[in-house]
Amino acid sequence: MKRKFFCLIFLLISGTNYAQGYDTSLITNRDLYVFKMGPGLINTGSQLFQKFSPNFEIAKRFEVYEGALEISTHYSKKSGNNKSVHWSFPKLTYLFFHEPQDYNTFYYGGGISWSKINTKGNTSNPKMHFEGLFIEGTVGYELHRHRRIRTLIELSISQPMSASSHKGPHPGPSFFANIGFGLGSN
Repeated sequence: MKRKFFCLIFLLISGTNYAQGYDTSLITNRDLYVFKMGPGLINTGSQLFQKFSPNFEIAKRFEVYEGALEISTHYSKKSGNNKSVHWSFPKLTYLFFHEPQDYNTFYYGGGISWSKINTKGNTSNPKMHFEGLFIEGTVGYELHRHRRIRTLIELSISQPMSASSHKGPHPGPSFFANIGFGLGSN
């Protein structure tokens, strides 16, 4: 319960600090279609981070003021003895750009998603299922912001918060490192 409370407080404080002063010169119509991929570490609760799994994310980013709302879907699958799948749809993240008018800029943000983690299980790792609300955190760097095609480097964390259905151990945070590109307007 404490974790849920602190996550919600963080999101509220972030939004309040952001809303205190808009600079209308930063209003843009620079929507972006984003594709990201890279390695991920799915935390199944009983065995932490056995090996990397490939992950993919497709998103639409709506840029306004000094930030952006990103709506995405995410998929990651780990094969081998302990098959695990982690997916999110929808994943809603609000991103804050450190220097939105610069050619390259650092960004960070948070949000929520409806996600599911499933593990087939084996003798050393029990079967696990968790579906519900997840808290999302993101830190990244965007290059070539004034071009039509942009490059992104991003680290994100996905923490299960509230389950609609749950079996087995409670999973911990999963981590993803992505590199990608965005296609938008100038």
